[in-house]
Amino acid sequence: MACMPADDTSPDLRPALPLWLRIGAAVLVGYLVATVVAGAFLARQIDGVVNADRRRWLDDTLELLAPAAEEAISGGDYVAFRRVSDAASAMSGLRVTLIRASGEVVAESERELPLADHTDRPEFRAALRDGHGESIRGSATVGERFLYVGRRLDAPDGRAIGVLRLAVPEAESERQSADLLTLLVLALGGGLPVVALVAWYAARRIARPLEEMTVAAMRAAEGDLDALPRGERRDEAGRLADALHRMGRELSTMLAKSESDRAELAAILASMVEGVIAVDESACFLRANQGALRLLDVAGEPSPGIPLLDVVRLPDLVTMAADALAGRLVHDKDIVVPGTSGTILDVSAAPIRSASESVMGAVLVLRDVSALRRLERARLDFVANVSHELRTPVAAVLGALETVQDLDDPRDGTDEESADDPDDGPNDADARKKLVTMAFRNATRLAAIVNDLLALSAIETEADHMERVPVSLARSIRGAAAGCTADAALHDVAVHVPEPGDGEILVNGHDGRLELVWVNLIGNAIKYTPAGGAVKVSITLDAARQMACAVITDTGVGIPEAALPRIFERFYRVDKGRSRDRGGTGLGLAIVKHIVRAHLGRIDVTSEPGVGTTFRVWLPLSPTASGD
Repeated sequence: MACMPADDTSPDLRPALPLWLRIGAAVLVGYLVATVVAGAFLARQIDGVVNADRRRWLDDTLELLAPAAEEAISGGDYVAFRRVSDAASAMSGLRVTLIRASGEVVAESERELPLADHTDRPEFRAALRDGHGESIRGSATVGERFLYVGRRLDAPDGRAIGVLRLAVPEAESERQSADLLTLLVLALGGGLPVVALVAWYAARRIARPLEEMTVAAMRAAEGDLDALPRGERRDEAGRLADALHRMGRELSTMLAKSESDRAELAAILASMVEGVIAVDESACFLRANQGALRLLDVAGEPSPGIPLLDVVRLPDLVTMAADALAGRLVHDKDIVVPGTSGTILDVSAAPIRSASESVMGAVLVLRDVSALRRLERARLDFVANVSHELRTPVAAVLGALETVQDLDDPRDGTDEESADDPDDGPNDADARKKLVTMAFRNATRLAAIVNDLLALSAIETEADHMERVPVSLARSIRGAAAGCTADAALHDVAVHVPEPGDGEILVNGHDGRLELVWVNLIGNAIKYTPAGGAVKVSITLDAARQMACAVITDTGVGIPEAALPRIFERFYRVDKGRSRDRGGTGLGLAIVKHIVRAHLGRIDVTSEPGVGTTFRVWLPLSPTASGD
């Protein structure tokens, strides 16, 4: 059965402009839009009429002057034509130009000859080609925009002998159009006050009863159902008021019961630590408490009637709901919520039955067990890692001791020849020394692992009540670096730390624990830096955040990018074989991380394989002012 979404629409009761003002504004806007449309249309018509009339006038003038122009070009006598063109220009304001077919200007009413060749003029080319040409452009001669109209002049044998061109300033046409448009705007705008007055009266007449009912309905929506008015008019508004009044009485009774039931259910759901989701018999969402929405990372309150899969996007959860709707109980099933940081939910589902025992829905209860599962996984990982780390040195110690025991036991000897061999004898002192050295080295590593485990446990235990005092950050780093001097000399690595005269920055911390941080970070940098490399420690101050930053940079082998997120895990090694060869326990950076966190600081790392690694440790400044 498909889900039917609930109709949860409700009137928008947000404040708005008064109804009468909106009605009046709509009328005025309609009038203004009609005025603008009509004005634009008429403006185009006026412009078209003016331009058509002007072109017709120019064409008629061309026809009048064409015979004289053809006679002037054919006879080569331009004096008479100049008198005619000057008279026409003086009477009409036209600019008259006579151009030979070669482009030479032989007569001009506005300028003295000679003029530039006119072969490239568009109206000249069009007139020669088609018999008539025109263009609107700026005049290179006069420096003003003109409408140019040209007519081809033909000899008696039909040969084109020139072009008669007339030009009129474009500004004159634009002025005429603007004058007509101004008159049009004044005429249309004159009716605006009348329209506004009529619109105001009609809007007030229509809107007043509706506004009164709107105010009453808003008060009813806030719970005052007695505020709904009775109808006092016999029109549609009066009948609407009567209907609202009757509806208010009925709603008053229904709302009282609904509010009681809602308050009871809300109190039950809000008091539950677990998340609760209810679905109907079609596995469509009904409601959920805030705990469920938070656990499932659902934004907002979903509308009832939506399929459960559209709400949570968890097929396993929908399957459990379907099992419950089939009448089966489902208990304690873990579901991982996608899109979260590994949230794990323990889910139980049960059917909701009616009085007749038919299934009418299902309820799902969700409990966040992410922390519990992480603790269980961490415990298993820790046991596995500790067992693995301890097994290797213990096995090496036992193997070495058994071999030494065999070397000291004469009954374990071989033949007489091997007994007489000084190199392979059962009491070979060199072999015994190597085995004892190996046993001592692995026992030392075993002790280091145990000591680091104890230190890590102590740090975690004392994190909340660790004693903190003002500590000189540079002095603490120099003390740690001094303890690493022998190791640095052994590996031929230079270590640079802040000098005593560089200024001392005080942080709020535990001196011994902080020194352990620098010992681990500087020691690691020395171990993984090739001979001839360098380790540099510097200090920066962020006064705005009241934090100091210790930066430990080396020129070592670097750390692959894929390994960076895991280097602070217990017993994690980028290169397990090389780490063990260098005496590492796999706990140093885990200790560093926990000490920094216990000091309310943070640590981050950047690295480039083959170039080096940089650790940054941020620690809060001491309330005591910095000293030298």
